[in-house]
Amino acid sequence: MSDKPPLSARETLSEWAERAWQSRREQEPGNNTGRVAPDNGARDADTLEDAIKQRATKWMEEGRFLMGLLEELLNENEQLRTRAAAFEQDLQRLQELVKENEQSRAKAAALEQDLERLRREGGGLQPEREDIVEVAPKGDLDMASVSQMKLQDYINAGRIKLVLDLESIEYIDSAGLGEIVRAMKRAREAGGDLRLCGVHGQVGKIIEITGLNKAISVYPTREEAVASWSS
Repeated sequence: MSDKPPLSARETLSEWAERAWQSRREQEPGNNTGRVAPDNGARDADTLEDAIKQRATKWMEEGRFLMGLLEELLNENEQLRTRAAAFEQDLQRLQELVKENEQSRAKAAALEQDLERLRREGGGLQPEREDIVEVAPKGDLDMASVSQMKLQDYINAGRIKLVLDLESIEYIDSAGLGEIVRAMKRAREAGGDLRLCGVHGQVGKIIEITGLNKAISVYPTREEAVASWSS
């Protein structure tokens, strides 16, 4: 247990030091006076007060150092949280890209299956010649049927050399014409083209009236349209 008296709330460090020194002197053997010389007591008190001040100063310096260290740790923690948030966003975007890629691959696989089925059935799509896609729809080309040609799907899959055989088409409206023009533009932008063949009757008149025959190459037969790619 410490032999120093406790520091009173109303007592200064000098007063406490003086009292502590007096208590110590009183406890020394052979000291019957209970008092110390004022000069010696004052010097010792000053020395004790200086020591306390030095200790307090050291504690304050250590406290400032620890506060600085804590501030640095907090800053590093905030930076780590910011990086973690950015990483989470990148991860989420990567997952979206992977999902989009999977969807594109699924669409490409479905398109390939359709191509194979049409080849087996001998229907609208005839056997391919190199990388040329031959599409031969039947009936009418209107708003309800243009999507069945799947021209946009072929272009999305990188099949940009298209031959559209209209031999079996009996009627075409603005929706059908618009789909042909859109496919032609997209194919050309990708480095390919769309060519027509088998144009006849009312369909031929509509294409001629609209001037589409001047914007798109038209061939009498499919063989000639296909052969034009190698010419």
